[in-house]
Amino acid sequence: MNKVYWTLALLVVFFLILGTNRIDQMHFERLKDSLTNIYNDRLVVKDYILDISTNLEEKHREAAVGNQAFFGSTSDRLSKEVDSLVVLFGKTELTRREGDLLDDFKKKNLQLTKAMRSYSSAEEDIDIRQDQVITQVKSMKTTLNSLSRIQVQEGRAEMLNANKSIQAIELFTRIEIIFLILIGIVIQALIVLKVNRIKNR
Repeated sequence: MNKVYWTLALLVVFFLILGTNRIDQMHFERLKDSLTNIYNDRLVVKDYILDISTNLEEKHREAAVGNQAFFGSTSDRLSKEVDSLVVLFGKTELTRREGDLLDDFKKKNLQLTKAMRSYSSAEEDIDIRQDQVITQVKSMKTTLNSLSRIQVQEGRAEMLNANKSIQAIELFTRIEIIFLILIGIVIQALIVLKVNRIKNR
């Protein structure tokens, strides 16, 4: 009968440790995913946004000083850079709001390209075409600012998830240690009792 109790006790201990270990692994996976997302979908995207913003700033500056010649081949090269960055941005994991804003940004980028071409070749109504370029760039920068704010919000949310996983891992580690200490005490007590019974016989 004692052997049955010992076997059951050891099985309970084994499954408790196995269960807490599986929970730990699950939290480690969540932690790893959160940290990967923070880097791939937030920090890297922040870099894309900065590059696009710098690109737009250059277009805005050249349009503001009336550098019509700039909006020829140089501007086309800059537009291709933005297109490449937008494609890379689109390959990251986007929230619904991000997806909508990125689609809006793409449409505005096409409109800006048309406005720049019109401005670069204009011989009349130059001021109107110049204003169209400046207005379009400003509109795109507003959309870009909204996308930048989302990176901060989503990055903060991922950090909260990571912290929750860390706290859960710490909690279950403490529980495992407590279980192991209790099991050790119980085993020691049973050994002492067994030894005392043998001596008393």
